[in-house]
Amino acid sequence: MKKGKACLSLLFLALFATTSPAIAQIETVDRFVPHVSTVPANEGDQVGLYLHEKIDASLKTQIAAGASPQGKVVLFIHGVSVTSAPSFDLPYKDYSWMEFLASQGFDTFSIDHQGYGYSPQPHMDNPCNLNSEDQASIDSAATTNCSADYQRQLTSSQTDWDEIDSVVDYLRELRGVDKISIIGWSLGGIRTGGYAANHGEKLDKLVLFAPVYRQGSAATAPSNFPAEAAPLSLQTKDTLLNNRWGSNVACENQVEDGIAELAWQSIMSYDRFGSS
Repeated sequence: MKKGKACLSLLFLALFATTSPAIAQIETVDRFVPHVSTVPANEGDQVGLYLHEKIDASLKTQIAAGASPQGKVVLFIHGVSVTSAPSFDLPYKDYSWMEFLASQGFDTFSIDHQGYGYSPQPHMDNPCNLNSEDQASIDSAATTNCSADYQRQLTSSQTDWDEIDSVVDYLRELRGVDKISIIGWSLGGIRTGGYAANHGEKLDKLVLFAPVYRQGSAATAPSNFPAEAAPLSLQTKDTLLNNRWGSNVACENQVEDGIAELAWQSIMSYDRFGSS
């Protein structure tokens, strides 16, 4: 019965996407939002958070003419495994959630948190900062007789909330609106849920898509942050496609042929260190 429910849910999502009108004149705009980092590895530094936009040309023209997009500005927040653009703007058929909403008249954005994609990745360019198990799986001379230069947890819920707040304020000013809507996927549920609890006055709507909920997590911040830990972890293609995603396949023909490989290619195009 559980498998049947999973298949029906996915079928509903597919029908929802394929009944959308033809997408035309959707423009892509990439920016870097200024932010004073609260991540311990680069705390106090002025950094740029990568912001990806999809907007219909007609809405862009209306905004330029002075029309307010109040109620139409949407920000996507990614999960733990994959950064924003491959998650929400996969360039294949009708797989882009951002383009679908853009075609319905929304101004859609997605961000990369620090540690992901085109946003800063402090100390992640040193493979010796991986834990010993991950290092052993790399066939590279780069980890031979090397030494780590940072062994602390990289980010926290608070640093994520700080980054979301910078982007939310940026979008409110950019578009001249009081509130925006946020969509969070997977770990993005913790990121956006916690943010909404602290800054609800800046939000119109909150959508949580398959959100992570960690019941045993502490209600208060740890006293020893950043804790000793590898600042990055290794996720292989097999781990992501076969273990994490493959374990959710519940029925026949649930996954379109070739889509996993296409998704991986998109992920690698946004992963400067992983792709090398």
